[in-house]
Amino acid sequence: NAAISACGACSQWQLAVGLLRSMLEEQISPDHISYNSAISACEKGAQWQTALELLSIMQAEAVNPDRISYNAAMSACGACGEWQLAVDLLHQMPRRHIAPDQISMCAAITACEKGTQWKHALILLAQMPNFQIFP
Repeated sequence: NAAISACGACSQWQLAVGLLRSMLEEQISPDHISYNSAISACEKGAQWQTALELLSIMQAEAVNPDRISYNAAMSACGACGEWQLAVDLLHQMPRRHIAPDQISMCAAITACEKGTQWKHALILLAQMPNFQIFP
């Protein structure tokens, strides 16, 4: 986990993902920290497709994504202007019994801003009290 995290901190998303995949190939079970570190590395590298792929693999491997998983994936989508995907991830969270927090809302709103979707950003801002989050 420390190696994956270190790769992410140095903007080496390919190495981080490679280490995670090596764990799977060697039948070493990555935990949610392993996946979150790799997804965060993808966020830093603006690799939204890989971040979403890792989120999907995580679920397929019966490792439950948490708020950090979703927040990092939303930020990766937002960094690339994929605002709709970020908003979709935000709306998936409650269905998976994960409560969005201020970071979640900020990631989705920032994704809308980067995608020049100010109306959607305002809608999300107005929805914050529904999640017990107050700006």
